[in-house]
Amino acid sequence: MKKKFNYKLTLSLVSLFISLLILIFFNQNKFGLFFGFLFLGASLLLYGYFRASLLNETVNKTNQELEENEDVDDDLVNEVLKELKHVKKLKRSTQITFYLAGGLVIIFSILMLF
Repeated sequence: MKKKFNYKLTLSLVSLFISLLILIFFNQNKFGLFFGFLFLGASLLLYGYFRASLLNETVNKTNQELEENEDVDDDLVNEVLKELKHVKKLKRSTQITFYLAGGLVIIFSILMLF
């Protein structure tokens, strides 16, 4: 089984690594703090987007499987729909949390310049 290289996750982790390096080495300079927190906020936004796309992909695949298999028991379909509802809630809360945190960190980084 061949593993697929994920660019979104790699970009998020590289941004996190760069932000931590900048924060460690340039913490006395306000431009260093600005760019460190800016990259940290960007990594939070990218990771939130990555997780939301994974959850959305799961929902789409499950819906496709339900449409293809018509001879499935009704109890099983109800259980799967209940789990899909939970995954959709998880996707929404993940998006809100990571986008809000990333936005606040980016706003904080902009305020570091003043």
